[in-house]
Amino acid sequence: MKGSSWFVATLVLVFGVATGARAQETVDFGRLSASVRRGDALIVTDTAGRQTQSQVVDASPESLMRLPGLTSSGITEIAVERRDSIWNGALIGLAVVGTPWLITCAANDWCYYNEYGAENLLRTTALTTAAIGAGIGALIDLSIRQHITLYRVAPGRTLSIGVLPSLSTSGTSVRIAVGF
Repeated sequence: MKGSSWFVATLVLVFGVATGARAQETVDFGRLSASVRRGDALIVTDTAGRQTQSQVVDASPESLMRLPGLTSSGITEIAVERRDSIWNGALIGLAVVGTPWLITCAANDWCYYNEYGAENLLRTTALTTAAIGAGIGALIDLSIRQHITLYRVAPGRTLSIGVLPSLSTSGTSVRIAVGF
């Protein structure tokens, strides 16, 4: 074989057909355990798009490593789903319904009703409707779920190398295509 033929044969053996190279990131369970709380729903998505959901019982790195879905190597995303706190919704509902009553009662002898047997009617109505507003606000907050992404594989670049040898009676040539 001539020198150029050895070169072409070496290139074909080394590169063969188009190949892809991509760095595999690993999940840092120490950082992950600092971001999750007990009772959170952990959602793990793999490279095939399958999602595995599990409940966090213990937020230590050792227990997180044993959760289903986190044992596979092809993880593309880890997210946590949390419920919103009901207390701020209850306070907002109480403020929305209770503020008009507070203004009305402050301007009108603190909701004293001058009817025999019904002196506390306005006060009872104000407290009841304010409690209903707080309950509705708490129920609204209970229905809100936050979806927080904790880990996502960065869309990395892939390197493609293609080698196409061409042999003829007049000579040898190689076509090399590099894409990234």
